[in-house]
Amino acid sequence: MRRTNSRKRNKINIKNIDKKTLKTIYILSALIVVFLFTFLYFLKNVIIKYKFEKNYTAAAQLNEDTVFTLDKIVLFSSATVNTNELKNSVWNINISQFSDICVYLNNIQNTNNSKNIIKELYIDNISFSETEFGTPIFYKKNLNDFGKCTYSEDSKISDRFNFNIISKDSEINYSNNEIYNNLSTPLTIGFYNKDIKSNFLVSASELEYNGKILKRATIARTSINCNVSFDIHIINELNEEYICNVNFDIPFNNSDSSIYEDGYITKELNNLTNYKFLRLK
Repeated sequence: MRRTNSRKRNKINIKNIDKKTLKTIYILSALIVVFLFTFLYFLKNVIIKYKFEKNYTAAAQLNEDTVFTLDKIVLFSSATVNTNELKNSVWNINISQFSDICVYLNNIQNTNNSKNIIKELYIDNISFSETEFGTPIFYKKNLNDFGKCTYSEDSKISDRFNFNIISKDSEINYSNNEIYNNLSTPLTIGFYNKDIKSNFLVSASELEYNGKILKRATIARTSINCNVSFDIHIINELNEEYICNVNFDIPFNNSDSSIYEDGYITKELNNLTNYKFLRLK
């Protein structure tokens, strides 16, 4: 009888020892997993930090010298109308707002070496803030037509537009969107907010082909405010690529006048020190 109890006691002790061992193994395993996750997380952050510092250092080295700058942007804003029909001396019209944009760049070192001479220039990543009325569009613009609305469906720019680069000794053709390879000519782009008001009725004697029609049609400025944004890419003869993001609000007034009261305005943006051309490669 005593021998039987002793056997039972031994079995119970062995069983208890196994449970404790398993519990210890579980705890150690959990600690190892936590340690591994912590270590991998720490290692990942170290690698990310290293890559960031490496890329930042490389970018800083690429941009030690300023090669290209954005000097100024000149804007002309007004409005235009498309007539639908005339009935009893009353016009049915569609109203659109337009702005012409001239972007003046500079190869700041002002030399004719391969670093300062461009072989390719284009804009992309074009975006417009949402407007209550109309459909904002960029279109190709002839510099000789600056200040005149020349929008057509065929001239629309989608997301990328290449300017044609020519030698500074060549005769320039602005209708072909040409610019000199030393950046002595501006980039010209047209902005058109199409059909901000359709089928508006106005007497023939009160029809205005400029910004005053916005006031007559009671189109609030807040309903057509628009911010435009795009990237300018420059590739020089060394195949070095530079990029600068440009964004600004379409202007409706300057210090002296307003398109609502005066029909049109011109405005110059020249405090552009925050705009930098960064070299990508």
